[in-house]
Amino acid sequence: MRSITIPGTGFRLQTSDVAKVALVLYLARSLAKYQKELNNFMLVSKYFILPVGIICGLIMPENLSTALMVFGMSMIIMFIGRVPLKFLMAYIGIGVVGVLLFAMVLTMVKKDNRVQVWKNRIEQFVSGKGNEDGDYQSNQAKIAISTGGLFGKAPGKSTQRNMLPQSNSDFIFAIIIEEYGLLFGAIPLILAYMILLFRGITIAKKCETAFPAFLVLGLIVMIVIQAMLNMMVAVGLFPVTGQTLPMVSWGRTSVLMMSFSIGAILSVSRVVNARIKKEELPEEEISDEGEKIYEPAKT
Repeated sequence: MRSITIPGTGFRLQTSDVAKVALVLYLARSLAKYQKELNNFMLVSKYFILPVGIICGLIMPENLSTALMVFGMSMIIMFIGRVPLKFLMAYIGIGVVGVLLFAMVLTMVKKDNRVQVWKNRIEQFVSGKGNEDGDYQSNQAKIAISTGGLFGKAPGKSTQRNMLPQSNSDFIFAIIIEEYGLLFGAIPLILAYMILLFRGITIAKKCETAFPAFLVLGLIVMIVIQAMLNMMVAVGLFPVTGQTLPMVSWGRTSVLMMSFSIGAILSVSRVVNARIKKEELPEEEISDEGEKIYEPAKT
């Protein structure tokens, strides 16, 4: 899965980013629909794990880190949705075996593959040793962070952004620290994502039905997990994954999908707050093809 072009526009979308959001929507809908049947292992496998496995399998050949992130995100969403923990542990075990088998088959079938790249990145991260060329981006990010210090060099004064090939996307967190420092760059940004997580949980608690609650929690989990992974990569706590920093990194598809996600969350929040305040929404927002989907809270 690489990219798709929107006909007539020439605009290209990264299919992995689109697939993440689509999968969250699907899981939220399925969790709401089968809420009373989640103790059925076969049902959960058919309607939850099978779609997740297909999406991860399509992403894996090009981007293992994204596939693993999507799988982990899906496990967290299903845990929030009350899927039994023993089922999730079984699926994680199956997933590990599946990745190993996939790597073995890919190595035997195709000589030019990414398995060796995955292996080298993991070995270099675990051992802490690596060649200078292979760790170029990580080393430049560490230099940016160390020279930024507590207060930074001031906005626009970064020097490492000219050295980092992905300074405006994958490693933008390192540049933020270099320019704004730990106190005015890193900590406020981390707090912003934590506030977003807290607000998402608050919105979900106000929902009276399952689907909007799972939708909000799923999208929030997706955004925060991706942000944490990006930050951990920048500071050297995680192998390079190629994940952008949500709502901060440059990237058309990433910005579009994050805007859609935030819009969906705000839409749920608006309806929930209108219900709590006993407000009336416009007619086009309270009905769908003649069926009423909203009414103010009862006194």
